[in-house]
Amino acid sequence: MTAQQSYEPSSREESPEVASHTIATPSSEPQSETGVPSATDESEEETHPEGAIRLLDGTILTCYPKPEEELPQEVVTDELQLDRTGEYFGIGRRRIAPKPVAKEEQEELRQLFKDKAFYLLAHRERILQDSRMFLTPIVVHNGLAYTGTSGFHRPTIGIYLEWWSHCLGTMVISDNGRMSLVYQIAGSPLSGSNSCGQLYESGESAPIRLSGFSKYWQSLMKINTRYDEAKQIYQAYTLQELLDILHEEDGGEKDFTSNVRERFLQHRIVQLTEQVEHRDKEARRWRYKYEHAVLRLHDDEVRQIYADYEDLEQRVKAQIEELRRQKQSLKRQLRSEQLTSRSYQFALKPLNKQIDQLKCQLSGFEYNVKERFSDEGIELYNIRSYVQNNGQAKSVDKEEYVRVDL
Repeated sequence: MTAQQSYEPSSREESPEVASHTIATPSSEPQSETGVPSATDESEEETHPEGAIRLLDGTILTCYPKPEEELPQEVVTDELQLDRTGEYFGIGRRRIAPKPVAKEEQEELRQLFKDKAFYLLAHRERILQDSRMFLTPIVVHNGLAYTGTSGFHRPTIGIYLEWWSHCLGTMVISDNGRMSLVYQIAGSPLSGSNSCGQLYESGESAPIRLSGFSKYWQSLMKINTRYDEAKQIYQAYTLQELLDILHEEDGGEKDFTSNVRERFLQHRIVQLTEQVEHRDKEARRWRYKYEHAVLRLHDDEVRQIYADYEDLEQRVKAQIEELRRQKQSLKRQLRSEQLTSRSYQFALKPLNKQIDQLKCQLSGFEYNVKERFSDEGIELYNIRSYVQNNGQAKSVDKEEYVRVDL
């Protein structure tokens, strides 16, 4: 299908929504940082092939150059730079002066994106298969204190689809099950204070305060600037053209609610999984600090315990080695027919029993140590690590402790 002339957003964008009512706050649990590659990374995986774009997942999409008369005289890099207008020098201290009313066309396109964002999300895979769909421009105003809109110019639907997929926390499910998409960035990169925008399935928008603000604006900016050149030199559908194509392909009657909810739940599961892993890691760290404090409190005792254990271990090891030599001697006698099979088994049985009893001495020692520190949860492997590191803090998992092979 031949692309028609794409819509190029005006440099005069509407001012961000500023609401005076209570700001909705998502879960305050720690969010993991995303691994969105930097647009300045020159590795082969992050550079775009000639006449194509490489998506974050490595997919390469063939692109269609714009007619020569539509090409810019110079490709402009959307670099982060200090805002010199004074409009973005602070946030929250004074109300931002309203800009001139946006063109009616821009306002219509902005509302069209808000109304159809969930529908576009449901068609994520289809859109990420066609560069003209991926590069479809949308009208969204993002900005930071001190740097203004730099780094956020010319956003596209494909960029937002990648951002929603790769930045955990951009797809929000409230406690009552209502779904929303973070779609607008506004805040301070220094203090983290922010009043961003979230978008509901109905097209209604509301403010949202994001915890860990830096990961949101940094990831969106990195993805957006990754496609700087492509957005200026390759063809793209208009948003209405994209929607018309999608409606034609799916018949325009299919209900995508379950599809979207599944995407949100998958996003939430990944987010919660990372939070659980983070909590587990923190729990292990604090548990080790506690164990180390207990061992320092009983320093003399635990050092003596470990010395006694080492002594016992060496004696047991020596005795077991002697018993194994006796077993080897019996086997040689059996092979040379100096012993019958019955005599061999009769002589072997007490040797195996002694070896088991010696091993039980070590197990018994470990059990007694565990009982001694049952309230504190200290075991012999904790003491071993503490003494071997001369009382220095060094975390060790139980699986890392291996008793001498007997």
